[in-house]
Amino acid sequence: MNTLTVYVRGENLLTWVKDKNLVYDPEAAGISGQLNLTVPTIKTISVGLNLGF
Repeated sequence: MNTLTVYVRGENLLTWVKDKNLVYDPEAAGISGQLNLTVPTIKTISVGLNLGF
């Protein structure tokens, strides 16, 4: 084994609304620009391992 690379990536791990007048995060809207309040914002964690021989 010549190389070993380990990586971790996270998206939307800590999301919050700073303005108390906003009930939901305005960046949570999808591509259409509409906010679907029935589905929570997705939090994603990716873990990877690259090995080189």
